[in-house]
Amino acid sequence: MTSRATTFGFLIVAACGAKQSSSSSSDACPSAIHDAVTRAYPHGQQHGCKLEREDGHDQYEVKLVQADGSQAEVELALDGTITQLEERIAIAALPAEVTHAFSEKYPGVTPARAERITQPGKPMQFELAVGDREEVTFTATGDLVEVEGAAGYTKSVIALPGGGSDGVMMDYLLFNPRTNTVWVPAGNTAGVDVIDTKTHAIVRVEGFATKEMVRHGKKRTVGPSSATLGEVGTVYVGNRGDSSVCAVDERTLTKRTCGTLDAMPDGIEYVAPTHEVWVTTPRDKSVRILDATTLAQKARLAFDGEPEGFAVDATRGWFYTNLEDKDVTLAISLASHETVATWHPSCGEDGPHGLRLAEAEGRLLVACGAEVHALDVTHGGAVVGKLAVGDGVDDLDLDAASHTVYAAGGKAASLSVISLRPDGSLVLVVQTPTGEGARNGVVAANGEVYLSHAKGSELVVLTPEKKED
Repeated sequence: MTSRATTFGFLIVAACGAKQSSSSSSDACPSAIHDAVTRAYPHGQQHGCKLEREDGHDQYEVKLVQADGSQAEVELALDGTITQLEERIAIAALPAEVTHAFSEKYPGVTPARAERITQPGKPMQFELAVGDREEVTFTATGDLVEVEGAAGYTKSVIALPGGGSDGVMMDYLLFNPRTNTVWVPAGNTAGVDVIDTKTHAIVRVEGFATKEMVRHGKKRTVGPSSATLGEVGTVYVGNRGDSSVCAVDERTLTKRTCGTLDAMPDGIEYVAPTHEVWVTTPRDKSVRILDATTLAQKARLAFDGEPEGFAVDATRGWFYTNLEDKDVTLAISLASHETVATWHPSCGEDGPHGLRLAEAEGRLLVACGAEVHALDVTHGGAVVGKLAVGDGVDDLDLDAASHTVYAAGGKAASLSVISLRPDGSLVLVVQTPTGEGARNGVVAANGEVYLSHAKGSELVVLTPEKKED
């Protein structure tokens, strides 16, 4: 921090909100503005002054060249009170914590420029430019504050075969990083569509049972609806058509061993530490535990609510699920099958839905319909982050390497891309339109996000726009 900034009691913070230049912008400062800047920076040269509007307030912005030749911008209230100083600094002058946080978020990228921004009475923060369009702000300790101007997404669709007047019934999707494919259990078509993420070509796994059932007074056909990644070579598929779970060869796409339950499966998750497949069966308020080789049931865990969502925590030896109708999240021991913790995500009447775990950080992400909540599993499941997103979020996805969360609101017809910060807080990076009913997105290794769109008999694919270096 410069000695002048210290004298005026400034600490650094990022400017939030878009600036809009007023039609009365001028290079001539009112005397109160000019004099205030001169008093604060007597050796600086003022180069331009304009009236602008930011966050609903009028203010002046003065460009300044300081005595050492560095560039700065001073923002002032109409009465001449300095409200913010933005100073261009050398990349090498950034705190080590900021440099490390930037390299973690943008591996191999060098910031195009860095600014130190000061406001009275607020903690220090730094703004770094990523290319020409994106700016990212960190605190002095390396915590992410916000990302502005991030690249958006281009929307396309992949038509799925077999859809009738009701479309293609879909629930959970799966990205398989070993084969770079997206698995789409397409219930009423009696098959699973496997999408190549490079070419978008479709290969089908067929021969799954279906059945007709009535829900909310309407007939519909159900079949395969969920998938989970097993050991190398295996994907497991849950089927509501005959209450089965089947192993499928991820390369040859042939069905292998199947096991049948006495209740309809919802979500399924492979548990590597115990070589089991855990299955949520909300219609009889239970979780079933299957041997991953034989797919024979080993145990049935009964609850007083309807299990929804799943995540495995190998580090702590826990399995997480929600009781959707009770608005609680459970931690269950993989070894004893006992419920070791009951937490309150505070999702409200709609209850908690999908789960994803940032395992190293101990952050459990909960889809709450119109919000995403982050629970700290290392401190009693405390809610440490909340973010309002588009309504209609059922499941969500997490890119653990970049700490990026993807939450698609089917009712809001939008995808929220969210940064998970080290303290568990959630920061919106970008929100992009999808289509009404598009939900339950999964992110592929190439950054594309695939969302189910049942009524359209299609997947909505959001491809990241390339950013200029």
